[in-house]
Amino acid sequence: MKSLLIFIYDYLDFDLVALLITVALIVWGLGVKVRSMFSARMVLVFLIIFLIVNHMQYTTFERKIAKKINEATEVRELTISFNDPDKQRKGQVTIEDEETIERILEDFKFLKLKRVVRGESSDPSSKLSVNLTFTISTWMDLNYNLTESYRFNADERFLNGYKILGRTNHFKTIKELIESEEVEWE
Repeated sequence: MKSLLIFIYDYLDFDLVALLITVALIVWGLGVKVRSMFSARMVLVFLIIFLIVNHMQYTTFERKIAKKINEATEVRELTISFNDPDKQRKGQVTIEDEETIERILEDFKFLKLKRVVRGESSDPSSKLSVNLTFTISTWMDLNYNLTESYRFNADERFLNGYKILGRTNHFKTIKELIESEEVEWE
C-alpha cells in the first residue's frame, strides 16, 4: 500500500487531479444545461494551464545539463567529493580520465527528475551524498577557450532541487571509485 501511495505522489499527483476535474466537468455537463459557456471555457483554460505547469515540473538529467555539457564542450576534469555517514568516511578526488568521466555521466544520463516545489531537497537518511564539479572548456570563435565549472549535489533520492524518480543506480561508477584501491582520496 505504501509503494502505491509513493507511486501516486511521484507520478500522478497533478495528473490525477486534472483527470478528476475533467470527469467531474463531463458528469456536470451531462446533468445540467450550462447557461453560460464562459464558465465552462474558463474551467477548460484553467485545466490546460494546470496540465502545462505540471508537465514543466518533470525533466531528465540529460536535458538539465545539455546547456553546460554537450558536443561543443570538453570536460577537462571532474572533482568528486563524497560523504558516507554509514561508514563514517569523507573524501575528494579530481579525475581527468575521459573514460571514467563518461562512465559517470552515463550512470546519471537516464535519471528522470521532478522539481521539488517546496519541502525537502535532500535526503537526511541517505547513505551517500556526492558533490560533482565539472571543469568545462569551450572553444570560442575569437580563438580562446572559455573555462567554467558546473557543480551539482546528489544523493540517493535528490539532485539539485529535483527528486529522482524510480529506482536507479546512478552512483555505480562513483561507488566503484570509492572502493577502489587505485584512487587516492584526500
